[in-house]
Amino acid sequence: MRRNRKHQLEGNINLINDDATFAKRRKVINIVREASKILGERLPRIEVRITEHEEQGVLGVASLKGCVINICDQSFSKSELALRHIVLHEICHTVFGTVHDDKCPLMAPFISKTTKAQQDKAFLKHAKS
Repeated sequence: MRRNRKHQLEGNINLINDDATFAKRRKVINIVREASKILGERLPRIEVRITEHEEQGVLGVASLKGCVINICDQSFSKSELALRHIVLHEICHTVFGTVHDDKCPLMAPFISKTTKAQQDKAFLKHAKS
């Protein structure tokens, strides 16, 4: 897979926008739109990048309050619910400036087993705080 080193966050290597990368990006953008509906208002424009990360096991990276999220290519091998969890987690970082919180199932640094309803509730909690 070709890589693009332009405009990348530390540790990430942006993948070139071919058809496969574009399809993955579209999945993430659809989850961002779903997050806007959960919130009941438009989120700011979020730049979505599909990347590889130098560290194994990193599924997503965001700049705090920077409106840029990097979703690692290996995230797409997870379930749809896990991908949704990763994207909502990164939105909380990049839009609301939320930091990791081991007590919150959405904002813990590792994916926890959550339902869609639990993800929505945690997302709203961080959006309103």
